[in-house]
Amino acid sequence: MADLTKKDDESLKNILIRNNRIENIPKSQGDIYLCECTLAHTTKIEKIEEVEASLKMGDKMIFYRELEDSSDHFAIRVETVNKIKLGYIPRQNNIVIARLMDAGKMIYGELSAKKLRGRWMRMNVKIFLHEI
Repeated sequence: MADLTKKDDESLKNILIRNNRIENIPKSQGDIYLCECTLAHTTKIEKIEEVEASLKMGDKMIFYRELEDSSDHFAIRVETVNKIKLGYIPRQNNIVIARLMDAGKMIYGELSAKKLRGRWMRMNVKIFLHEI
């Protein structure tokens, strides 16, 4: 049985360098950019004009899993660091992010764009995984 699990001492990095696929693999600096998305359900923000005026590009956003949401089993609520609810990660972006969060990974966002259009605020958020 031990023959079936024979290990190769050569690392993936060495194999890739030998095969001229990469020059150098960069080391993680702690934060890994995952994706960018436009938040959903932002029309439900109370005092939307005040909230919009208080938000600045690069503001950190905290994500919370909503496990009890029966309409979306991967729902992720987005709030400011001051606990102001902004909306949700859209369904097309939330499955992998929710699974990472469920596995205990630290995920956060940064505001990358905003525009108020009546009662709707379009907000783009860059999503990062923070590795410790």
